Amino acid sequence: MKCFAVISIQCTIFFVVTSVCLVAKDWIPQPHGLLKISNLKLSESIKTAQNTLQKAPEDANAWGNLAKVYHIHGWEAEAIQCYRRATEIVPTEFRWLYYLGLITYKTNPKEAANTFAKAVSINPKYPAVYVYYAYALRSTGRLKGAEQQLKRAKELDPSNPFSDLWLGELALADMRFNDARKHLQSALNLNPKQSEAHAVMAQVDLALGNKVSAYQHAIVARQPTQHTEMNDPLWLQLMDIGVTSRWFVERGKRCIGNGNFERAVTELSTIISAAQEDPEVWLNYGIALFHTKEYSKAVAALESTLTVIEKTDEMQAKTPKKLDELNYLKVQSHYHLGRIYYDTGRLSKAISNYQQAIQIKPDFTEVHSRLGMTYWKADRFDEAVAQYKKAIEIFPLNIEFHQNLAGIYWQGKMYDQAAEEYEIVIKHDPLNEQALYRTGLAFLKKDMLDEALSYFQQILSINPKNTFVHGAMGIIFYKRGQWQKAIDEFQQVLRLEPNNQHAQKMLEQLELSR
Repeated sequence: MKCFAVISIQCTIFFVVTSVCLVAKDWIPQPHGLLKISNLKLSESIKTAQNTLQKAPEDANAWGNLAKVYHIHGWEAEAIQCYRRATEIVPTEFRWLYYLGLITYKTNPKEAANTFAKAVSINPKYPAVYVYYAYALRSTGRLKGAEQQLKRAKELDPSNPFSDLWLGELALADMRFNDARKHLQSALNLNPKQSEAHAVMAQVDLALGNKVSAYQHAIVARQPTQHTEMNDPLWLQLMDIGVTSRWFVERGKRCIGNGNFERAVTELSTIISAAQEDPEVWLNYGIALFHTKEYSKAVAALESTLTVIEKTDEMQAKTPKKLDELNYLKVQSHYHLGRIYYDTGRLSKAISNYQQAIQIKPDFTEVHSRLGMTYWKADRFDEAVAQYKKAIEIFPLNIEFHQNLAGIYWQGKMYDQAAEEYEIVIKHDPLNEQALYRTGLAFLKKDMLDEALSYFQQILSINPKNTFVHGAMGIIFYKRGQWQKAIDEFQQVLRLEPNNQHAQKMLEQLELSR
């Protein structure tokens, strides 16, 4: 019965695909390989779009919608024919011109540039079109024109990091290093973990003689890139019609990137089964489940990622690219398993998985940080310090690492070391109240009252209602014998917190001392 069912499904697929080809008119572009399609949803999408076009051969939307089905599923030549026909029927429809430019800007940049120029004349307020227009112009050597388009894109959408990234690349090519650095820093402010931006910044800093900064950016550039998507609703509409596994994965990854984890679970669960042999699918499914706190399912998915990788044909894994991809998937699986076990209080398992991730990728700073945090929670003080020092050695510009290391030192009552780390934090974040307060306390503990008072006053300029600071300043004035100033500070604490027992006791003590 099982074999009969398989044969029946195969016959059904063949019938559906064959019917597409038999019914379609000769003037409708037919992609090569339609007979080999095994995806029923894709077959139905093609059939529906072609049938609509047959009924309305002069309808630009019918041509455009068929083009979109072809486009997103990889039949670019046929999609281009359909898009061109749609633009011929309605030359003033922006979206068909945009899609035509989008599908040709890499393979035929000269044609794409002309197409984008027409699109811009129709709708000059769609930011993404200028970015791709600039790419096409740059590919044809028209660098000044490309720069103008990117500046226009940035004006329309200041949150688009690709405008500044490509402006930085153009400035670097023109040896305008300071301009390049300005644009790239702007891009990194929007996308701090975009590897491409760090790679270009490393080149710029090296040209400017900033060797330490160049080295740090080069290290970050080796990490997998993470960036927000460009605001491009038309591209998202195109993605949404994809019905093959690739597009369920892409939509799932997009949802993970946007923080829509429940939708990511929905997208990826569509293609998850015991027979799923793509470790990337399992990994992203596990990540989405982790963020929705479905921990047991997430563990199962991430362990499936590792199992599938182990079963991967060794011959396929011999190329460096394939090995890099598999190692990345392994690292991410162990990293997220570590996070799950940390969140559920299984610290030994969290430590084990973080250690396995580090064995594969020793320069993964985030894993060193997480491992340090886990050691810290497990009261393994020295090991926690060592991991944060390693993370800082790899990426000294990460202020969070310095703050966490300072917190470990503080908990271990190593106040001088904590103050050193907090001062690094303050240098980059002058408004950080915790760093200012604890640095002030470190000086207070050493009876360096002027230094302590300076830090506490900085905090009150930021937050005049910080009762901890008023209390600490009361102690300083008490130590100095400045009774009235001390009383004023403790009374201020009580105005803000009427039940503060420490302030009440200090005031009573001050009354006796006067």
